[in-house]
Amino acid sequence: MRFILRNSGVAMIAALLLVVCVLQGYGAAQSEEGIHTIAFKDDLFVNVVLRLRAQFAVRLCYEEQAPRESDFQSLADEVRDNLTQAQAQRVLNDYEKSRLRPVTESHDRGMPAEKLILTSRGYCISGEFSGKTIEELLDKTTAGSPYTWFMSNGTYVILPRVGSRLTFPVSVDIDEGTTLEDAVYMILAKDPVAPATGKGVRAGSELRSKDGAPREVPATERPVARLTLKNVTAVEALCRAVEAAGPDCDWTVLAAGMPDTEWPPRLVAGVSLVPRANE
Repeated sequence: MRFILRNSGVAMIAALLLVVCVLQGYGAAQSEEGIHTIAFKDDLFVNVVLRLRAQFAVRLCYEEQAPRESDFQSLADEVRDNLTQAQAQRVLNDYEKSRLRPVTESHDRGMPAEKLILTSRGYCISGEFSGKTIEELLDKTTAGSPYTWFMSNGTYVILPRVGSRLTFPVSVDIDEGTTLEDAVYMILAKDPVAPATGKGVRAGSELRSKDGAPREVPATERPVARLTLKNVTAVEALCRAVEAAGPDCDWTVLAAGMPDTEWPPRLVAGVSLVPRANE
């Protein structure tokens, strides 16, 4: 997956989000006759989406629920109130060490450490889910979660149940041959709340074939067919853009921003190639 952004602070957040996107669940999909089965163990929902894509080779697009201001707190406050006291009593775990390290380094360099961090880990699910169809599997996977799903043309989309940031109207002409990266940027630039202001920084990696070679043209560089979008929602516009780039492209939208520098959060989009069934 490649993420389209420019601001360095946002890039840091996107990189951290990609770290948690490592497929940490257990249990592979099982191929009983007409049954789709997958198991999760304390998986973040973004991992759930990645697992579903990988196991069933399905175009599944995803908008992550935006963080609330209450999900952030001062890194210096957390270290001062929690981690330094804990370190005096026991050995810190790896996650706690990762929080303590940047503050220690900032202190050693005489730099302020009053950075805000996302303290909410996000929604996780565990259990085994089965369905005779992908639609039934999505029903069961999203039931009781902060997410719901729907179909846009032939594309499955998972969105926050409380409401999507991608409801703003989009009217834009996208010329044939425009790259998918540019098309997605043109769509997010229409966001009236926090429009996209740049594109280009790459994060993550493209899917590779079994021999380790990159698979064809990266998703960001895929040319799209000509699109004329007139007053459609952003979510529909994004779906039509990936559909115009080929049957194996999808999108993910994250909300990246911090209350002291950029609020409400700016939308950050990533595009990737849908795994093939034999990969």
